[in-house]
Amino acid sequence: MGLWKRNRIYKGFDCVADAHTPEYMALKKQSQAQVPWADQPKYGKYTIYFGIVVIFIAFMKHVWYSAQDRRNRKIGGGAGNSFVDVITAYSRFIGYKQLPMSLCYYTSLPESLGSTLFLFISTLYLFCWCFVPHFWYRECRGFGSPPLAVRAGIMGAAVTPFVYILSGKSNMITLVTGVSYEKLNKFHQYVGLVAFVFGIVHTIPFIYQILRDGGTSHLRMKFSTFAYYSGIPPMILLGFLCILSKAWFRKHMYEWFVNLHWAFGIAYFGTLWWHINDQLNMQNYMYAALAFWATQILYRMFIKTTFRPSKLFMRPREAEISCIDDEMLELSVQQHEDLSWKPGQHFFLRFPGTRILDNHPFSICSSSGISGEMKFIIKSKKGLTRVLRKEIETSLTAKKKVYLDGPYGGTSRDPLAFNKVVLLSSGSGVSATIPFLTTLAQKIDESKGSSSVLREIHFIWVVRHRDNINWVLRDLNQVISQDNNIVKIDIYVCRDQETETVNTKLSEDSLEKSIENVKEIEKGMNIIPCKPNVTEIMYDLKLDLKERTMFVLSGSDSLKREVQRNIADYQPLIFNSDMHNLGIREAYLHTESFR
Repeated sequence: MGLWKRNRIYKGFDCVADAHTPEYMALKKQSQAQVPWADQPKYGKYTIYFGIVVIFIAFMKHVWYSAQDRRNRKIGGGAGNSFVDVITAYSRFIGYKQLPMSLCYYTSLPESLGSTLFLFISTLYLFCWCFVPHFWYRECRGFGSPPLAVRAGIMGAAVTPFVYILSGKSNMITLVTGVSYEKLNKFHQYVGLVAFVFGIVHTIPFIYQILRDGGTSHLRMKFSTFAYYSGIPPMILLGFLCILSKAWFRKHMYEWFVNLHWAFGIAYFGTLWWHINDQLNMQNYMYAALAFWATQILYRMFIKTTFRPSKLFMRPREAEISCIDDEMLELSVQQHEDLSWKPGQHFFLRFPGTRILDNHPFSICSSSGISGEMKFIIKSKKGLTRVLRKEIETSLTAKKKVYLDGPYGGTSRDPLAFNKVVLLSSGSGVSATIPFLTTLAQKIDESKGSSSVLREIHFIWVVRHRDNINWVLRDLNQVISQDNNIVKIDIYVCRDQETETVNTKLSEDSLEKSIENVKEIEKGMNIIPCKPNVTEIMYDLKLDLKERTMFVLSGSDSLKREVQRNIADYQPLIFNSDMHNLGIREAYLHTESFR
């Protein structure tokens, strides 16, 4: 009860009533000499330095991989530094390990053990700078702001530029590190949470010390001043942003999440700047955040969206949508000279007149410059895809206007620099792996007569029904017709369509033609009518690893987890190469999320 009613006495002085006496002011100067208020901005610099060092290390890794890939393509196998290969293998051994799904779902931790360890180290670094320096509180609130509160507030402001840099689909960190925005999303959530935690730590010491010095009446009086009440809105907004970023909201309320995220993000930025009020030059962090944020938005607008200077400036493109079967749609857009992309990349699609606020990502299922069109295979679920499905249920095909935003994602590594590329997918995840197959096969076919580092492409696809092969039938036929002897195609059919009734909206003639087409291409691929044992598949792949092997993975969460676990277990073959003597230098995994 003393905390709420009694005034604090320090060296015979009342911390509230005697605040203007000369002796009290002398004690204040003594407290400020010990921990100067004006000296606290250094903790913001320590925060920024840590972020810069991490980004620089990622940048050097990107430069190293790019140089290694170019060297491998020129001189073939044997290129590279064995020490770096070993260090990389150790890193991937940890990085590819997975945490339990339930733990990640409820805590929003990254699935990767390596990423989680990095976040733990980052948290330890930041908390040490925030909590270890003493003292936390001053003897009286009148002697100045609690040092712990000031440190936390400054460090919270210092992470703000990283929050807004990582929020962009086209961002500076992706530019210098080669890591796509969707893989940085967990770190965006993390720095947002760090800012929120520092906001709480910034707030509590003020409340505690005011209550200790003068009780609740003094607290009410203080919270009527600008410095106190202006901090409430950014705390509430940032709290909502962190809560709405949880996996449950993103899964069940995605459209609401996206739109509210933008609104709350802008409001938080404005109210935080308002609260900072140019104290201790903290506005410089806001200037930096605004500069990066605005630059990224302008870059995305004029390079990635319909505002891109071209013949179709500010005009939608025409898309043809058709039903492939009872659950899949095919959307195709004619490729113009201003559009190009790489395998594994995706676009955001927005349909004027059909849920105009929805902007959904879909992987591009075709290869740039080969088919003459941009094709998407879309599984109709709910929201936008369900609306599109209903619109074409009667006619089976339709033409719609669409705004394109992209491309984004993909891998910064060069698949042609590897000796073997393994493409694994399940269901509609094939939309991310089939462009790798067609592009690599085309390039190998064009380079016949010249030496190529890439010696084998292994395409593995898991489908439910045999007629699902029809989704990418034309692409598979194209690859098989090239007859380059380096492509191996394995398709696992979990349910044999010839022995079960298929509920489909297609006509009987179309269905029969689809089955006949599938049977015609069985000569060029290995169709296995059973549910695959992923562990056995990965074991067989382990026995056939080349010097440098690249895995591209897209599909169900269970497939991803099993494959990542196994590729993590491949890494000892590299860092224990003196024991195995297999000549394996690299087993690299690239995953795609949008399908």
